Amino acid sequence: KLNKMALLFTEDTLKSLTKEKLIKLLQEKNNESLEALSKDMKEILGKFTKMEAEISSVRQENATLKCKMVELERQAASNSQYSRRESFELCGLPSSVTSDALETKVCQILSTIDVTIASDEIEAIHRLHDNNKIIVKLSKRKKWYEIFQNKNKLKNLDTSTLGFKRGTKIFINESLCPLYKKLWSISKRLFTEKEISSFYTLNGTVRIKIREGSVPIIITHMKDLEDLFPYFDFNKN
Repeated sequence: KLNKMALLFTEDTLKSLTKEKLIKLLQEKNNESLEALSKDMKEILGKFTKMEAEISSVRQENATLKCKMVELERQAASNSQYSRRESFELCGLPSSVTSDALETKVCQILSTIDVTIASDEIEAIHRLHDNNKIIVKLSKRKKWYEIFQNKNKLKNLDTSTLGFKRGTKIFINESLCPLYKKLWSISKRLFTEKEISSFYTLNGTVRIKIREGSVPIIITHMKDLEDLFPYFDFNKN
């Protein structure tokens, strides 16, 4: 410290100082340094506090925007699913059935589960990318309900009576929009990994049960599953 003080005073001045005066002078200089340091620290703390408040505001704004985005995605999916409410997927139909014969064959299959449907009650029918699946759009919601009330009868169907190979599995599923199909697929993973006791669709929405006998939970967005299973790796294939 004396070496530093020598820069501020001449040699003669230092000789004239008593020990007590020198100590007092050093203390004054130290106090000045501490005051300057304290001032700098207050300025830094003030800037840090302001920055922290700005970050908190941005985070809150991002959270609000994320909530709005989730709700918009829910609504878009709901609207998309509503347009499919008279449609269903018939799975397992051999690719040997030509496009021209699809309508006749669908009517024949439905008759085996006690559902009579006329050609004019089918608005559209075509195969999906998966060749063994076709999508059927009906003109009446009432017929859709009738089909889904009786679809389990397909389990006992002897497909050889339809001209198919014996043991061919034919079943009916709801036609789900892309987001709900994804939720269905992930729910299947949760079931396989024993995170849930069951999953199914009802009137176009995916529902899961955490435990046997528990109340079904309606799932309409990935956030629903992320909130229920925060530890689960949903990105895992």
